[in-house]
Formats: sequence, structure tokens, C-alpha cells
Amino acid sequence: MERSIRSADADFLSRELRSEIKHEYLAGAAHAKADTSNRHNAIAGNIITTLHTQLRGNAFKPWNSDTKVRLRLRNGTRFYYP
Repeated sequence: MERSIRSADADFLSRELRSEIKHEYLAGAAHAKADTSNRHNAIAGNIITTLHTQLRGNAFKPWNSDTKVRLRLRNGTRFYYP
């Protein structure tokens, strides 16, 4: 079972690399991610810049919404763009 789950996760990641749009992956199902606006991107950029400045010298790093995050949960793997 674990091998088939890993294969499904790998298939999703492979398809995502070739896709023109981003998807989030929840328990084996891919869902198209909502588009963003320039205003949203400007606000998010300001937040990332502020966080980066505040976290300088710390082990933590802020990431933008283009960074995919993998969560391994009991009920399946999920990939999100935070």
C-alpha cells in the first residue's frame, strides 16, 4: 500500500511540473488552485519582506505562495501552496 501511495504522489508531482496551472493535492485528488490578483501579490510580497526581516538570524524562513508544501497525514499525503 505504501508503495502505491508514493507512486500516486510522484505521479501528481510529475503532472504538476508540466501543468500550466497549479493544483493542490488532497488524499489522492488534485484540485485547481485559485488564481491571484496583482493586489494580492503585492500584499503577499510586503508580508514576506517583513517576515524575512523579522526572522533574520533565526532558523525559520518565510516562503511565498509559489512554494509547495507536503504534509504526510494518517489519511493520506497532501500538497498545498500556502
